[in-house]
Amino acid sequence: MPAAHQPDKVVDVIQAVFFPFQGYNPSAFRPLRSVPGCGSAPFQARQCINLHKLLVVPVYLGWIYAYGGTDPFAFTQKFAPAAIVLLVAHGLYGVLWVFKDVHFGDERWKAKMSPLGFLVVFTSLALYYLPMWCLVSRSCPGARFGEGYEPQLVGAGLLCYCLGCFYHFAADCQKHHVLAHRRPRSLITDGLFAHSRNPGYFGEILIYVGFAIFSMHYCVLLAFVSVWLIVFLPNMLAKEASMSRYPEWQAWANRTGFLVPWLPALLYDLFVTGLLPSPAKRD
Repeated sequence: MPAAHQPDKVVDVIQAVFFPFQGYNPSAFRPLRSVPGCGSAPFQARQCINLHKLLVVPVYLGWIYAYGGTDPFAFTQKFAPAAIVLLVAHGLYGVLWVFKDVHFGDERWKAKMSPLGFLVVFTSLALYYLPMWCLVSRSCPGARFGEGYEPQLVGAGLLCYCLGCFYHFAADCQKHHVLAHRRPRSLITDGLFAHSRNPGYFGEILIYVGFAIFSMHYCVLLAFVSVWLIVFLPNMLAKEASMSRYPEWQAWANRTGFLVPWLPALLYDLFVTGLLPSPAKRD
């Protein structure tokens, strides 16, 4: 099929992401393909996501400038401690995401995308810019649980962020290289997958819990939870159904957590296996 007449993949991605309980149906939203801009697909989804990640720092700096008073970058505002940490943490996460995409990215994000689809998806991703806006503008609806200078809240956010980064990036790196080299393919049941069946999702959720804490606003957390329930949960359940075909599935499922690492096994690894002599590997 000539490239100019290929179905617009972004239409399928929109359905798969925003209507996961209806199942993946490539014929859905067919009328959208007749809209100008939906017939060609010069972009990939990864380009849209990567641009969004790389714009975190300039967008956040713009909001600090807009709402930070007469000398916004002196960082003397009440929200300054949380704002500085959020700027660094979310900005670094964006850079690490792009590095991950370049060196051990997910093939799903190479789906073709039209200019209109690029715009629609990029606009929807603006949800993830909420933390800084809610922190500095004080314009988000609902209640706040902090001002931004509380050390216990900033510390809790950092704990979630650091732990989340470890799980998210380490799990994705492990999965990428194991799938690239293991033949025949089988379940990954060691490393980060020894305690959780979805360590990558667990890490990403922790990262954004950290950002929500930095925002000092309940509405940010509610917005992120909505995404996790609508997008992450169906994807994890579909993955569970797919992996259950392997003979070692049940034994692995019995000793791991669906999302959160199984704490008894994790503590055993840390305080028993970690303190016992490790057998040397044979050449």
